Amino acid sequence: MSERDIPAEIKREVRQRCGFGCVICGSPLIEYDHIIDWAEIQEHTADNITLLCDSHHREKTNKLLTRDQVKSADADPYCIRTGGTSPFGLHFESGTSEPQIQIADDVFTYPNQLMPLLIDNIAPIIFLRDESRLLLNMRLLDRFNTPRLIIRENELIARSDAWDVELVGARLTIREQPRDIHLRLVFEPPNKVIIERAKIYANGILVLVDGKAMTIKGAGDATIEYVSRANYFRGPLFLSFGDSPLRHQAFVHQNLARYPEP
Repeated sequence: MSERDIPAEIKREVRQRCGFGCVICGSPLIEYDHIIDWAEIQEHTADNITLLCDSHHREKTNKLLTRDQVKSADADPYCIRTGGTSPFGLHFESGTSEPQIQIADDVFTYPNQLMPLLIDNIAPIIFLRDESRLLLNMRLLDRFNTPRLIIRENELIARSDAWDVELVGARLTIREQPRDIHLRLVFEPPNKVIIERAKIYANGILVLVDGKAMTIKGAGDATIEYVSRANYFRGPLFLSFGDSPLRHQAFVHQNLARYPEP
């Protein structure tokens, strides 16, 4: 066993305890740090491992940050204290590229404002253009209308009371329970987001993205399914539910029965 071979269940326990971000600054881009160095104990235990961003991890390695300072931060993690990770900037730029949102295998694109889904006047994910930047906005709710992920103009914040949040490379995964994925997406700067799996709740509608299909569930047996066929859609809006000033630009389902909201 090496320093890097931390079992997955220990990593998850550490993420949950630390609130999914660096215990000092709250950055969700984290590394696993042995508070007492691996060379001294050569074992992996959750209470001796904490989360540090690469900058603070490097400071500890270079002795610019003491072991006691890290232990103190681990006892009062930034994300638990504040309720979420610190804002993490995403690097989307417009240039000559059109924004793209891929859901399962289907790609949606449009030069300016792009939102594949609109529920009443709620756009769960949307790209806006601001001169040289593309601004990604996303608000992911759970079934109790509690935000689990907020992206506001390219700044990502994950809630610390989620069951599990994991940002590995460019792939973000949020789980509600073991093997129960609430969201899995991939950021592809400068202009693309890929939603691989998701449960998107809004105003009594649940949009499920899983593998090759997008399923929209309302009350009872009210279900609409779209099979993903690697299609390419160009337009500001694809699916619209309920009343919206943009409904003439999309496939509209105005009377889908809604499940009772909590």
